[in-house]
Amino acid sequence: MAILNRPYCDSSPESDPDGLKERSPTIVSSPLFSGQKITPKRFQLSFEEFQQLRRKLRTKQKLAGLPIGVTFLLASSTITAYMFPNIFDATPEQIEPILGMDPIIFCGLCGVASAGVGFAAGTVAFKSVWRLFNKDLAQNMQEREADFLERVAARRASSNSKFEDDYYGESIKNVSDYRQWLREQQKKQNITDKYENKEQSKELKTEAA
Repeated sequence: MAILNRPYCDSSPESDPDGLKERSPTIVSSPLFSGQKITPKRFQLSFEEFQQLRRKLRTKQKLAGLPIGVTFLLASSTITAYMFPNIFDATPEQIEPILGMDPIIFCGLCGVASAGVGFAAGTVAFKSVWRLFNKDLAQNMQEREADFLERVAARRASSNSKFEDDYYGESIKNVSDYRQWLREQQKKQNITDKYENKEQSKELKTEAA
């Protein structure tokens, strides 16, 4: 795990995350860590720098998406007011459903959908512009993120579902969080193994009977 704590890593035992066998026997001896082996790599960004930069970038993306979302909402409201000028003054007899819905509800849903689309478009646009003006840094982040996801996939408990919390290591913000995540994955894997062993024992007893 030293690779996550240093700007660069080499292939020496100290920097190999799998080289902690003698110092962390309780972690490495788990079946969770007997699968894919991660090849040591060199990075321009340390793990801490990568996580900090990724959080800042996500925050800026959200902030950039807010004004675009508000703009889309106002545009939707303007179009609604133009197309249905008497929507609030119409009598019940004059109201004509739109797609089976009350016009006010339909226009409200259109406004919410427009705001959501605008927010998403704003975040994507900001990220694209940022990558355009920070090509080298974006490439370094992409390499770091690919390695991070590879490590998460290699050490994730096999019983986890994509719909479970923290499937992609979202809670990991620093090296300490990563180590805590590893311990939690080990516990989950141990529980899964015990359950599977019990089920196998029941099947064997049933077959023997």
